[in-house]
Amino acid sequence: LFALFISIVFLPVLRPFERFLLKIVKPGKKSQQKFHVEFIHDNTLNIPHLALSQAMKEVARMADKATLMIDNSRNLLENFDIHKKNILIAMDDEVDFLHENILKFLTRISREELNPDQTSQAYELIMITTDLEHIGDIVSKTIANLAEKIENSPLPLSSEGKQDILEFYDRSTTNLKEVLAAFVMRDHALAQSVSERKSEIRVTYDKLFERHMNRLYTRKPESLQTTAIHSDLLEEIRRINHYTFRIAENMLKENNFEYQTV
Repeated sequence: LFALFISIVFLPVLRPFERFLLKIVKPGKKSQQKFHVEFIHDNTLNIPHLALSQAMKEVARMADKATLMIDNSRNLLENFDIHKKNILIAMDDEVDFLHENILKFLTRISREELNPDQTSQAYELIMITTDLEHIGDIVSKTIANLAEKIENSPLPLSSEGKQDILEFYDRSTTNLKEVLAAFVMRDHALAQSVSERKSEIRVTYDKLFERHMNRLYTRKPESLQTTAIHSDLLEEIRRINHYTFRIAENMLKENNFEYQTV
């Protein structure tokens, strides 16, 4: 009877008492990893051949995310949206996370006894993951901000200038996607083909810059207002090509393919 009486008295105040306890005692935050790796695991470190194979899969996964960032940033240039820009920045956070963890893993593999081919492959993967991280930074930190500047500019890019930018971006995106496909498929002939486009991209950059300057000379008001944005965009797209060609050339070096640096 006493227990029943106590229950009847205290049951109504249990909920307020719970809220009171939660206010004075802050529960510890659970450590939650926002991102994760899928293929690299410490238990493969003592088997270099397997560890390098797993690292290559993780780099390929990172490459997919960097490619998606390129596509999304191109959409920003056409139709800016602040929500999409924030998503792009979050995607770059994941690319940075993968770069850091892949780099640590590859560095730890290097402490094992590696034969010359394995050492060369580890070096190739380190260079490629680093180049992908640089591309992610260009896209999320520079191109996304330039897209926002275009949106906030009193005058838009000239229609000709915008078309030049988008076509140059499309050509550069094709180069990147093809070199990453070459990496995943170990297609060194395709990597060679991409590497040989370096002079073509340089010529295209010079031609597009000259066309922009010609529009300035004709005193198109939109070209005068947005000349810095236009020039910066051309330069950042050229930088993406720089890292794209470096990925191709590192593949060719690792496999002793001959290539010509232009």
